[in-house]
This record gives sequence, structure tokens and C-alpha cells, in this order.
Amino acid sequence: QDLDIGGAAEFNSGTVGRRAYNEGTISDGTFQREVYNSGTISNGTFQWEVTNEGTISGGIFQRRVYNSGTISDGTISGGTFQGESYNFRGTISNGTFQGILHNDSGTISGGTFKEAVEVNAASGTEATIEGGTFEKRVTLKRSDTPITISNGLFNGEVVAEECYAPLSITGGYFVNEPTLPEGSDTRFTTVS
Repeated sequence: QDLDIGGAAEFNSGTVGRRAYNEGTISDGTFQREVYNSGTISNGTFQWEVTNEGTISGGIFQRRVYNSGTISDGTISGGTFQGESYNFRGTISNGTFQGILHNDSGTISGGTFKEAVEVNAASGTEATIEGGTFEKRVTLKRSDTPITISNGLFNGEVVAEECYAPLSITGGYFVNEPTLPEGSDTRFTTVS
């Protein structure tokens, strides 16, 4: 039987071998199957996929993480993400991402990204990078809505592909000059 963690409940230790639905708080434990979070995850080891519509502030995530929401967008403010991650209209303010990150109309304001990052903006919802350290390539892709970069350290390439809306870079430190379409606003000043 699946585990349901209610709004006032807290799961703080143990191993869960079935799906877990969290509306309360997960403060520790090992989760071997899917976790659907609309509450808070502050710690724990997650061995299977996690879908987040609440808050993740810590933990180790060994597989895919989907950060999304329609009424109240998901937030990731910490944790180690070892698998591929998807940020759909959510916010990432911190964390270490060891797998590829897909940022679809979301906001990245901090964190360390050790693998490639793909940024998409569509359907009238802008994608933004306001900070963070990006070790590998950042691809600005499939955009019909503006993508804005205002800060961050970019050690890899920054490349625009299939972008139909203007791109804006107003800050950040770039090891390589970004490759952007004509007409893009590039007021950044720091390229080593």
C-alpha cells in the first residue's frame, strides 16, 4: 500500500518501499519508489523519481526530479540532484545538480550545475537566470518568449538555438562569449 503523509504529519525516519504522497513534511528517510510532494522535503534519500509541487530544501535525489506546479509553483532551495532534473515554471535558488537540467519557463537564481543546462521559454512565460554557477554548456532553446540572464558564472558555452524571441543578457561572468541571435540585448561586460 502507498504511503500518504497528511498536511500536519511528518515522516522523519525509516525506509519506504512503495510510492509516497507527501502533503506534510519529509525530514528524513529512504524512499525507494516515486514520491509526489506538495508539502516540504527537507532531507532524505530518494532513489526513484520525485515530482515536486511544494518545497525541496535538502536531500539526495538519485533519479529524475520534476519541479512544477500550476497554482503554486515548486521551489528547490537546496539538495543534491544526481539524476536529470526538470524545472517547469518553478524556482531553483540553490542545490547541486549533477545531471542535466531542463529549465522550462522557470527561474534559476542560484545553485551549482555540473552538467548541461537547457533553457526553454514558451507560451508567454519568460525563463530567467538570475545567478548560479554553470560548469558546462547552457543552451537557450525553443523560445517564443524572452529569456533573460542577469547574473551567474558561466564556465561553459552559452549558445542560442531555435530562438524566435529576443534574448537579454544584462549581467554575469562568461568564460566564452555567448552565441546569440541578432537583435539580442547584450549589455553584459565580463567575458574573460
